[in-house]
Amino acid sequence: MFIIPVGAGHVIAGWDDTILEMKVGEERTVVIPPNLAYGEQGYPGAIPPNSWLIFEMELVSIK
Repeated sequence: MFIIPVGAGHVIAGWDDTILEMKVGEERTVVIPPNLAYGEQGYPGAIPPNSWLIFEMELVSIK
């Protein structure tokens, strides 16, 4: 579980966009294109350049 300040630029844009659309208790499989993730640079040592990312997300609560 992560605590994320939405819209503050602390996570990839694809996460911010998805979380803003979700309702509490909702679960989604999210496919994020490179331009909303790590783009052409990737994340050295972990995510290659131009990677599409897939996440299982659940919005547990909002404060």
